[in-house]
Order: sequence, then structure tokens, then C-alpha cells
Amino acid sequence: YNVKQVVITGVDGKPISPRWISSLESASAVVSFSQFGVDALAEEGITATQITPGIDSSHFCPMPADDRLQLRRTMGIDDDTFVLLTVAQNQHRKAIPHMLQGFFQFAETHPDSLFILDMLPETLNGWDIPALCNQFGWDVSKLWFHNMVQDLSMPERYNLCDAQTVLSHREGWSLPLVEAMACGVVSLAMDWCSGTEICGDGKGILVDPLD
Repeated sequence: YNVKQVVITGVDGKPISPRWISSLESASAVVSFSQFGVDALAEEGITATQITPGIDSSHFCPMPADDRLQLRRTMGIDDDTFVLLTVAQNQHRKAIPHMLQGFFQFAETHPDSLFILDMLPETLNGWDIPALCNQFGWDVSKLWFHNMVQDLSMPERYNLCDAQTVLSHREGWSLPLVEAMACGVVSLAMDWCSGTEICGDGKGILVDPLD
């Protein structure tokens, strides 16, 4: 049989592992999510086509203002509280310490603020968030975790917040950034990998990457 092999892959940074490249060399076609991925593969001699992931904008959409306000009040969030949200897996490639640092610096002058870290697990196989807060003297009571919002739909979680951020040292494509945008929420991404494409050109806010 003449079987064609098509590989769909995210590219979450450079340099790309040689083992990764060798697995693509025999493919009939390679597809990547971002232009960053297409360009990074090209540097390694792999021709790829970009297919950008999409979301259902009839599902991820802004709530009416009154419904959003009622949702926040139902959750016990004051009308003028600034709510930052992160929807992500707790992985070491996620810049969780830097997101926490940025939030708590903001909270120094905006004490009525809340950071929802919608991720599992909270302390296993990734960053130990309570330990980080203890280490740096950050007020962990300003943080909510997944269990606080698990009964809400994903669109409700996005509409609950004022901004949503996924800062990541390596990121193939972050659907939560796009889902939040579709809900009318400002998204913040690292100016690196796919984050530049998602939040660049005024579509969101780009945060300078570390070296």
C-alpha cells in the first residue's frame, strides 16, 4: 500500500530537537499551527504548511453586561474588583512565577484584585504555587484555583475576568488566548513563538520574553 503520512505538529520554540526533525523527514506533508512553526521548520529543512486553529465564536462570545455583572456577584466578586485569569496546564514551561510576580506587583497599587489560576494540578507535576507565594511573601488569599470555578462553563470563566494571560517560555499555540479574545477579554502573551501572532498588531498585549 502507498500510505501517505501527514504530520500535524505544534512548534513551541527554537532550536527544535534533532529527534523531532528526523521524525518529520519521511512525512509526505507537515502541518504546523503557527507561522513561527513553519519558519522554524524551514530553518531545519522541513517544508510545512500553516493551518491556524480556530474556535467556535457562537460558544465563546461576550456575555451581556448585566449577565456578566450578575455572574460576578454570584461568585462573590465585587463589581470593581480587577480579575486576572490564566487557563493553562500547570507545567514548568509555563511562566507561572513571572505571571504571579506581575500580578502581585499590580496588586500593590490595586489591592482590590484577584488572580484565578484555572489549572490542574495546583501543586503536582508543575509549579508549587502556594510554596512560591510563601517564598516571595505573596498573599495567596488573592488567588483562586480551579476548584473555585470548576462549576462554570469555559465561556463563563472568561467573561468573569477583565484580562486573561498565558505567559509561556515555549508555546505551540494557546487556544485560551483566542477563546478569551472571542469573549471580549484582553489577552496577554509572551512576545515569542505563537504568542506574537495571537496578541501582536494590537490584538492583545505582548510581554517581553526573558533571554
